[in-house]
Parts: sequence; C-alpha cells; structure tokens
Amino acid sequence: MVRKHMHRQIIEQCASAIERMDQWMAKAERHAMLKGFDVEVLMNWQLAPDMAPFSFQIQSACTYLESGIAGLTGLRFRSSESETNIAGLRALIREIVGFARGVTRQALTDVSDRMIKFAWLAEPIDSERFVIEVVFPNVYFHVGNAYAILSQGGVDVGKRDYIGPIYPAPR
Repeated sequence: MVRKHMHRQIIEQCASAIERMDQWMAKAERHAMLKGFDVEVLMNWQLAPDMAPFSFQIQSACTYLESGIAGLTGLRFRSSESETNIAGLRALIREIVGFARGVTRQALTDVSDRMIKFAWLAEPIDSERFVIEVVFPNVYFHVGNAYAILSQGGVDVGKRDYIGPIYPAPR
C-alpha cells in the first residue's frame, strides 16, 4: 500500500487538506469584515482553554506535512513557524503546499523499507506505520481543529469546505 499510493496519500491528500485551510481563512476574513472586527482576533481563538489557538493548528498541520515528507525522503523545507497573523499563516500554507507538490513520485518510490526516527519517537518505525500512525492523524487532527475553531466562531464553513472536491479515482 505504501509504495504504490504514497505520493497520492501524502502529497495529494494531505497537501489538499492543508490548502483548504487557506480557503477557510479567506472566509474568516470576510466574516470578520461583515461582523466589524479585526480578523487577527480569530488567530487566537481556541476550542477550549487548554487547547492551542487557531494559529498553532495551522502551523502544526504544516509542520507535520513537512516532517512527513522529510522523514520519508530526506528533503527539507523550513518555513517560518513563528507566523501568527493571518497573512503570515496564509503564506505558510502556500509555501508548504508548494513544497509538497514539488515532491516527485520518484522521491517517494522505494521508501517502504525506510525506518523513521525522530527525537520524540521512542524507537524507529517503518514508513508505513509512520504515515498511518504519525503523519495522517496529526495533519488531520490539526486541520480538523482549525475547521472546528472557525465553525464555532461563526465562520461560514461547512462539511464540503472540510472534505473538498471529490475527484474520479486515479487510473
């Protein structure tokens, strides 16, 4: 599974999910304008007092996609993770999606036997477990939290905004 579909899973799916956050942020800007408040207020919204704010959710989703690509391919891209304003976060999204989409299918070929080691992992894990147990859950956790924060704040985002377009199966 990993070898055949790695590019589609990591690049197309995760990058598309992160890219949709940029579209939500455009809706958040319109929402703030219509309601008469500074859109930057939204960057500090959070679902609960013990949860990280919206800006952190954007940064973390981007970081996990970059870390996933780095762990699998050795390619590195370091963007500014210190951005907390809407313009900076939208730029971060565009940068990380551009980086991800620049990764070729060839770069993700033959990574199924690669062992991944990060400081926060107790022991190395194989690439399939890394993708399924680390990259996917973390990207979608932070994307989902970002969506929920905006939805809770009254921004007009719906299920179709979260899911995005459904394309025919690749051949």
